[in-house]
Amino acid sequence: MDEEDFAALKENLADKLELRFVKGDYSRETILRRAGILQASSVIILADTSADTATGSLVDDRTILTTLTIKDLKPKIRICAEIVDDEKIDHVRRAGADEIVVQGGMSGFLLARGTSSPELPMVIKTLSDSGSDVKLDSKAFPSDMIGLSFEQAMTRFLVEQSAVLVGIFRNEKGFSLESMLADGSAIDNFIRDKLKESKENFLTEGKPTSKLKMNPGRDYIIKKDDRAIIIATR
Repeated sequence: MDEEDFAALKENLADKLELRFVKGDYSRETILRRAGILQASSVIILADTSADTATGSLVDDRTILTTLTIKDLKPKIRICAEIVDDEKIDHVRRAGADEIVVQGGMSGFLLARGTSSPELPMVIKTLSDSGSDVKLDSKAFPSDMIGLSFEQAMTRFLVEQSAVLVGIFRNEKGFSLESMLADGSAIDNFIRDKLKESKENFLTEGKPTSKLKMNPGRDYIIKKDDRAIIIATR
């Protein structure tokens, strides 16, 4: 991040965070001291892929060096580190990182939560690990659960399948454009004629939409097309 980007970020978060910009190689002790490492309780190390010549191995090696330097300066500090190559996980852990996140779509969330709520990244990793005893799964509701409340269905899953119901997924049919073009005006007829020339059946078929509702509330009523999102044993 350059100074201009930081200035914009600082302005946007002025009422929420007190931010400082320290320019330099963050793997060096002098720069870390200037950044206030001795007063910090936790650190997030982002994988620096900004250099044109940076490879995954070199980026992660720098993260390892930074972790070692920080732990040498303040052994009890909590470190959450982002890496590029998952083969470096053990090396970064031995260097002293408490939480390690492989760069990807969820890395920002996991890094942020790794310092404030360290148990959450562990939960997500466990649910996504094919070798763990539990898994996040989806399945159709049994027919006799249709019409039950979310609370009742949750109890049934727990008692009958030793599974925890955490959410609902459903596909909903979209409304058709024909229903919107009902007054027979010249404009409506023009639009209808143009749509009929299209290969897509926009008039009678609405585009389906998918909705995910995590913990929709105890009074939510299970519907026919709902699917259960559960935490189940393997």
